[in-house]
Amino acid sequence: MLPSTGSAHSPVAFYFRNGWLFSPEYAAGCELPLFEPPAAEALFQASRGLPRQVNRIAHYALSAAALDGARTVNPDHLQRALDELRP
Repeated sequence: MLPSTGSAHSPVAFYFRNGWLFSPEYAAGCELPLFEPPAAEALFQASRGLPRQVNRIAHYALSAAALDGARTVNPDHLQRALDELRP
């Protein structure tokens, strides 16, 4: 049984702490990590480890990176995503 999503031991927290968010083995079809380590840490902090928030913020950050023609998401892309999502 999985712990609640708000837990520090949630699956997302576990994945992040073990480096899976920026591990090429878990980025389908990618040879490079999708998120630079500082951007992955910022994503984890901004989302509080909640899977839906991770997906939502990551989607916007990946879009920002694509618009810049970047191969990876950096902290600036993540900040632009957070600015876009801010009410």
